Amino acid sequence: MVPGGEEADIGMDGFRSGSTEDENVHDKEEYRTFGYCSLPFVSLLSLFTTTGGFVFGYDIGVINGVKDMEEFKRFFGYEVPAYNFANATKPNLTTNAMATHNLTNGTWVNTTTYEISVDDQGWIVSAFSLGCLFMALASSPIMERAGRKVTILVGAAVFTVGGLLQSGAYYLWMVYTGRIVAGFGVGILSTSVPVYIAEIAPAEKRGRLVSLNQLSITAGIMVSFIVNLACRTYVHGWRISLALQSVFSLIFFVGMLFAPETPRYLMMKKQRAKAMESLNWIRTGRKRCVVSDSSVGKDILWEVNSIATEIEEGSVRGGSTWRDVFEWKIFRRLLVGMWIQLFQQFTGMNVIMYYSTQIFGKINVAEFVSTAVVGIINFLTTFGTLALVDKTSSMGGHQ
Repeated sequence: MVPGGEEADIGMDGFRSGSTEDENVHDKEEYRTFGYCSLPFVSLLSLFTTTGGFVFGYDIGVINGVKDMEEFKRFFGYEVPAYNFANATKPNLTTNAMATHNLTNGTWVNTTTYEISVDDQGWIVSAFSLGCLFMALASSPIMERAGRKVTILVGAAVFTVGGLLQSGAYYLWMVYTGRIVAGFGVGILSTSVPVYIAEIAPAEKRGRLVSLNQLSITAGIMVSFIVNLACRTYVHGWRISLALQSVFSLIFFVGMLFAPETPRYLMMKKQRAKAMESLNWIRTGRKRCVVSDSSVGKDILWEVNSIATEIEEGSVRGGSTWRDVFEWKIFRRLLVGMWIQLFQQFTGMNVIMYYSTQIFGKINVAEFVSTAVVGIINFLTTFGTLALVDKTSSMGGHQ
């Protein structure tokens, strides 16, 4: 029903035709605030999409503890024989300088342990990063051709396969393969998820919603540390920890089947009617479009027209090329981003994320408990960081 009780005639583009309003009304500033947006729906959609970041964080954290679980080392590692002489009486050093011959009433105790070689540990960790690197570079063309939603579905499916390979491994090469495949999936997701969120979010909420992806990454790390803590004593605990990542990514895959494609991509493919339907769904939480002469319909039309204008201006300029990256006004921004990321690595946080259980174990601290505490602190402090970024962005006049 339209305001006033009249039934709307829905056109092929999903809007009621026959608006008598001035067409220039879309240029008014009041329609650029997107006050019509159903923020709870777009926020929930964005939050669910960040599951792609969650599985990224989970895979980072889960291997930290798994490679140090005793059963994992027993299954894939090598034996380190060791025997200790326990419960012996104290030697009498005054009568016998050879104290080792004065041990009596003792018992030889087998303290054999199992270890994963340093090289194997390095490959287990780095195989994932290699997969990420390769597919992060290759995912952009996939997004442009297949769409944001399809690319995310492909990434989730690939990651699920990688997780299953790891959890079902019987040989170390299967672990390597699973890590690489999972890296492929995360490389796709780490590129496509932020793009998807940015393209469905209202302009004034875009920065805030995209930043949820980082929060989900730290949440995934925290959850993986806690899962490792709970599973470390079970014979197949390492398999449970690794298998859960596939459960999360499978849920993500199924959920994204019902998510809309981004309006911008549909407009790029000249599918205006689908773009309007998608935008209405995202902005109002309803799949069927509202009437075009309502305030909501006008805002949606204005936003679709704005997207079309941006795409047209880009095509007039000939589109973007790799040469554009090296124009100084763009390149200097790229340098800032690169240096920030470079110095971020120098903090050593990634070492903690991948090897904290070993580090804490070397100093005789409860390694799995301490690692879980690190994950919780890392997650909680992300809230403060995001709030600070949001505040400073607002002070700068943009979000």
